[in-house]
Amino acid sequence: LVQSAQRRILSPSDVVDAVCRYYKVDAKLLRGKARDKEIVLPRHVAMYLMRQKTQASLVDVGRELGGRDHSTVLNGCDRIQAESQAEVQLRRDLDAIEDLLRQVARQ
Repeated sequence: LVQSAQRRILSPSDVVDAVCRYYKVDAKLLRGKARDKEIVLPRHVAMYLMRQKTQASLVDVGRELGGRDHSTVLNGCDRIQAESQAEVQLRRDLDAIEDLLRQVARQ
């Protein structure tokens, strides 16, 4: 089967929207300064998926998430990469958000 449907290119804000929808958090919180556990994981997941699924650089990702430094973004991405190897639930979360992103890309 040839897939004729054009996939649109995902933007960093598409990733933020999908992560916020999945984790039921406000985008303002994701982009804000809060560092509580409930927001840090979704923020790190957003960093990781922006790097995996968009053309965004570390600096672009940091800018999208409230002006964070590129080294903060790299640290968040590395953390999700490592934890997703060990934690089944995190892997499930990533898969579910990637499904949401695939739906967005098809629109």
